[in-house]
Amino acid sequence: SLFTLKPMALVFTLRAITVNNSIDYGALAVNSDTGSTNASTTIENQGNVEADIEVLGSDLTDGFSSTIPAPQQLFATSTFTYSSCGVSCAILSSTTPVTLDIDLAKPIVDTPPVADDVYWGIAIPFGVNSTPHSGLNVFTPVSP
Repeated sequence: SLFTLKPMALVFTLRAITVNNSIDYGALAVNSDTGSTNASTTIENQGNVEADIEVLGSDLTDGFSSTIPAPQQLFATSTFTYSSCGVSCAILSSTTPVTLDIDLAKPIVDTPPVADDVYWGIAIPFGVNSTPHSGLNVFTPVSP
């Protein structure tokens, strides 16, 4: 008997993102917050399926003894005022990834990229040194 083998193409799921812009809160006084001024990051879908994101962050430190806890950072898909954000904001965690529903559609063309902005605010607690602090936020694409 004669068999004909047909080539088969497989396309695997790829969830991938690019995060543009560092989160720069500027200079803030101790015991204050960003108010209605939001830093922003742009998330671009580089994969071949739709995606949301999970965010996990570290505490911000001056490299010595001064720390701003990660949960002092709030983030959302629209601009907000820090003191009245309520349920529209997510609270950054240093232990449990927080899912943000940004609905990045499956890219069809290269340009323009499928992208969405994430807006950020922070409160600086009493007792923090007035030196620059930095930390790391990790963005992971996830299934919506």
